[in-house]
Amino acid sequence: GKVYFIKTSKGLYPLSVLKQYENEVKPPQGKTKQEKSDVQYMSENNLVPLPFSTDGLLFLQENCSYFDACVRQIGKDVAWPGYELYLRDEDGTEDDAEKKRVGDFLNDPNTEEENIQDIIERMVIDWGTIGWFGLEVARGDDGNINGLYHVPAHTIRVHRDGDKYCQIRGVKKIWFKQFGKEDDIEKDTGKPAEDLPPEKRANELIFYKNYYAKSSWYGCPNVLSAVGSIKGLIGIRDYNLAFFENYGIPAGIVTLVGEWDPKDVKGVSDFIDVEIKGSNNAHKTLVLNPALGGSVTFEPLVTEIKEGSFKLYAKSLVTDLLVAYRMPPYRIGIAEQGALGGNVASEATKIYVASIVNPLKQVINHIFTEKIVKDGLKCEVYEFWLDDLDIRDLNSEVDRMVKLFNVAGITPNEIRKELGRDQVDDPAMNAFYLPTGTIEVGAEPVEPVSSEIGRASCRE
Repeated sequence: GKVYFIKTSKGLYPLSVLKQYENEVKPPQGKTKQEKSDVQYMSENNLVPLPFSTDGLLFLQENCSYFDACVRQIGKDVAWPGYELYLRDEDGTEDDAEKKRVGDFLNDPNTEEENIQDIIERMVIDWGTIGWFGLEVARGDDGNINGLYHVPAHTIRVHRDGDKYCQIRGVKKIWFKQFGKEDDIEKDTGKPAEDLPPEKRANELIFYKNYYAKSSWYGCPNVLSAVGSIKGLIGIRDYNLAFFENYGIPAGIVTLVGEWDPKDVKGVSDFIDVEIKGSNNAHKTLVLNPALGGSVTFEPLVTEIKEGSFKLYAKSLVTDLLVAYRMPPYRIGIAEQGALGGNVASEATKIYVASIVNPLKQVINHIFTEKIVKDGLKCEVYEFWLDDLDIRDLNSEVDRMVKLFNVAGITPNEIRKELGRDQVDDPAMNAFYLPTGTIEVGAEPVEPVSSEIGRASCRE
């Protein structure tokens, strides 16, 4: 392979290493100027610097399948299966027209063919990856909300006053004002202004952050404490990839002893490289004629197994990442043997739902009920609720219901209700039943009765 010799170093280095070194020492000139421009712009406009590198977190997400699976699964579990609009007052009166108006907007909240679940899912993924999320709110001439858009969290910068935000994407910068703020600001400069035309007026932004003690303006993701574990997983991957890229030791040496014709030497080499190379040609035999004038010896050089390297260490690192999000392994496709595949899995799921999913659902419910439905759409009749995540073990639920049914503790219609099925309009489905196979000690056996009489006596 190509190498560079560096006089001040200790030896030879692969070309790829030198190129990587050059990139690290000499970043592209345009990138350096852009970073300085961003820093200067943020300083001049009183924007708070990020507490850590969001690009670094995105890099970790792109390069660690476990990290990516965790945050995406949380997004799915929070946003789906859907939402419902319920009366704020249980004794209130349904308003079908109002409910339809709010429902129609939530099902089609913007011009990008997204429904509200898509937006919520992306917001939660940002929360899990970066530590905060942003929701852009657009209003019509009547003052009501007419558009909702997800704003990528890594592009948001918070003003030191906390009442406006700037989205920075390369050289483009767009300002938002805090949701509910009455005074308008100019979307390109962030400066207060009056009588702005709609195209120059900044939209509002709903900003939510995961608590971070080191910053009053930004949050942090749960994974921050497990960054070292993610880097360890990436390091293991890169180490194994480097083994294949840089592997330079042959698996064995074939030595031809004695006087060999060069054509015969090439024939042996070709046979080994072509005829018996590959799994399809495994266990083929090389036969040599002693009359050729020499002998052959084969000495293996590589005998240890490489694929098992870091296996236990990698499992420990994955566990650290799962703990950060309270994520049950099976939920992101990891098959666990033993206790984690049985009763412990059910308990782990309950902890995950109670500590991660439900708190996020409550945050989303409050934001949409108070800010979107009430303040934005001027609807005080209904509140927004994301549907609960169904984590029931159906087999266990059925076993429990059968036991209750056999002791007259539940009716058939109550069982159907528990399973989410429609009620059956039949008196027998609302009756309680007892098995007839047992009698009181010392009592006379009871003659069997017809099913109709049996059901009647049970209802009585």
